[in-house]
Amino acid sequence: MRRQTQVPAAVTEPTLARAEEHALPFPANATAGVAILNADLRYVEISDGLARMHGLTPEEHLGKSVREIVPQLAPVVEPLLRRIIATGEPAFNIQLTGELDGGSGHIHRLVISYIPLYGAEGKPQGICALVAEATEGRASEVENQVAALATQAARREPQHKEQLSEKVLALKNVALALTSAAEILEQAESSGLLTNPDIEDGINFDEEVKGFETRLIKRALKRTHGNQKQAARLLGMKHTTLHTKIKRYGISPT
Repeated sequence: MRRQTQVPAAVTEPTLARAEEHALPFPANATAGVAILNADLRYVEISDGLARMHGLTPEEHLGKSVREIVPQLAPVVEPLLRRIIATGEPAFNIQLTGELDGGSGHIHRLVISYIPLYGAEGKPQGICALVAEATEGRASEVENQVAALATQAARREPQHKEQLSEKVLALKNVALALTSAAEILEQAESSGLLTNPDIEDGINFDEEVKGFETRLIKRALKRTHGNQKQAARLLGMKHTTLHTKIKRYGISPT
């Protein structure tokens, strides 16, 4: 198992400039996904693409620890994740090689970036993981593109609001992370930075984020019995923003 770790104390402008030169979608032969972990390193949410890489459904991840899902990688990953929770410093372009689905014998080469998520008191309460896999020949391209999304997401200031219950706070943290990712993709697309991937040849990371966010919005609407204003407060976004996303994704508001 090989690891190459970069954990900068601060993201510098030259680093951002280099990252933003690259398009965000992953190359055709890459697999990618997003996961949210709480402070105990248990899965709060995971995208379909990453769940498939683990050989499980998204629902089978919820509440499980990193060690339970990827025991082969846990000895390397857990100390790094605990350090991120303790320090609040993101980690970019972590390179790992190993099995993901336990016993299949298939070795994955991964490029992972971790971004801390903040709670109501301004302390790290969880982690957003951006994961990509690529063949040897395209690994450096994937590293640059993971870093582009990760560094831009890390620039956004967390929105600290009133103290919420543990479950609602976890849901709110996921919403903030996904809203950040979706807005980054939209901004990149409008500026011409984002190119349209060939869906037949590879993965559309934009769709992964949208599907992830859609499930979260549906969950918030269910918890608030379809009340969009309450759902917007729960998700930490403006009512008009939520209304726009409901229309864009074709979500039933009831």
